[in-house]
Amino acid sequence: MTEATIEARATIPIYDAAALNAAADEALAEARRRLAVIERLALEAVSPESVLDAWDGIAMMLEDAYGAISLLNSVHPDAAVRDAGDRALIEESVFMTELFQNERLYERVNRVPAVTSAQKQLRKDLLEAFEDSGVALPPEKRQRFKEISERLEKTKVGHPTESHHVMARVSDFQELEKRYIPGSDERIKSSAGYDDHRMH
Repeated sequence: MTEATIEARATIPIYDAAALNAAADEALAEARRRLAVIERLALEAVSPESVLDAWDGIAMMLEDAYGAISLLNSVHPDAAVRDAGDRALIEESVFMTELFQNERLYERVNRVPAVTSAQKQLRKDLLEAFEDSGVALPPEKRQRFKEISERLEKTKVGHPTESHHVMARVSDFQELEKRYIPGSDERIKSSAGYDDHRMH
């Protein structure tokens, strides 16, 4: 493998807790901004490009952000980062429930004609997600659905996975190494992926 190939290899960002929070907040803010554009479309003006293709771009942007966050939430050796990941995933879950209970967005997805096979599949998936999230329910029942979904997500992230336990154990051993083995700090940083030369 050439050095150029190594440099070009895609890697996920390795966040500390503050950077993870910032990335999550930025992704949700950008998603809300783009979705507001769809929401403001006149029903008679909707098109596959302005609704379905735009939605697909939003979904890819969120996946890029939360794919890394979800992975770090499971395997990062720093408990503060894993805790930040827990909070970010709860906020994403709340956002997704609110999104698929939005009647104006539902109306535009329901109205838009799909042309390509990808657009048809996306439209079908979105309409099912709206229905599963209770968009047709009365407001008080939608709120109840949202509360239950949020509580379930908190319960899920509140129970450490096996990866959490393993990484906590690794972190404990690393602290002992740094205390008793001279020079181990740099090796630990490099093996954990923090060294810039190891990241590309």
